[in-house]
Amino acid sequence: MGKKFIRNVFTLLVLMLYTGMSLLQTVSAETTVEESMAKITAPTWVAASSYLALGDSLAAGMNHSGKIGDGYADYLADTLEETGLLNSFNKMFAMPGYTTKDVLKDIEENAAREVDGKSIRLHDAIANAGLITISAGANDVLAHMKIDSKTFAVTYDEQALQMEIKQVGMNLMKIITEIHTINPDAQVYVMGYYNPYPHLPAEIQPLLVQVLSSMNKAIETAAQLPNVDWVETADVVAQDFKLNLPNPQNIHLSPDGYQAVAELFWNKVQADYPWIPADAFTAALISDIKGKGSGRPEPFSMLVAEVFRSLPM
Repeated sequence: MGKKFIRNVFTLLVLMLYTGMSLLQTVSAETTVEESMAKITAPTWVAASSYLALGDSLAAGMNHSGKIGDGYADYLADTLEETGLLNSFNKMFAMPGYTTKDVLKDIEENAAREVDGKSIRLHDAIANAGLITISAGANDVLAHMKIDSKTFAVTYDEQALQMEIKQVGMNLMKIITEIHTINPDAQVYVMGYYNPYPHLPAEIQPLLVQVLSSMNKAIETAAQLPNVDWVETADVVAQDFKLNLPNPQNIHLSPDGYQAVAELFWNKVQADYPWIPADAFTAALISDIKGKGSGRPEPFSMLVAEVFRSLPM
């Protein structure tokens, strides 16, 4: 057979690979978690990942009644499992009350947790995780604000509050850097926060929104590091705060709220997940073309051009 025929075959092969991967990676931002699961299923050659959730009570799953249950991490893990992407799930290092300082300290000291009589070290959990979520920072900031339960007057030290918000961003950068020192390939998702006090009087809402915006900006800035995504939650939670935050005396989400937040994480995962892993049967072709091995497709014209250049003349 002639060289022209061989080139045509390669062109057809690349087209099939490209369009197949594009269909797998495309999902509407309007799609619900349940609808997404029905449409997106990991290809059989994609290795499942271990998921590690780090952070505060939201990661641990404290609900609006003050009890630990299923949080956004649990709902995200369920979705990952149902789509064939989950190998294991670990939220044992997420603790109510945790600040960014606590998360960073756990990593620096390689904290241990006991599970079924066995000790698990945080560095091992990070090294084995393909996907890591972090929700930390709110407790750092809220510690500098006092709200009178009767008058709802807010007292705070503005300078100390601003310094703390800045420190949250710096701590998250250190946390992410430590994670990627242990596991450079881990995909990290950092959660932005919602307004925890939507039930309070309208006159203090501008102040709360200002503090929330500043804190989220610090978190989003830290998420500009490689292999990191920021997950914005404020707008979705606020759309129906009576459903998502039904207890005015508790800042934690309801099951509906946690599911809404989990869907936001899932949307990010669908956009970022490397469908073609390094050891997949098409990885050699994609890795050689991109030179990075990320498994995300280049424009088709570039793929064809690279394939043609690799063919013998």
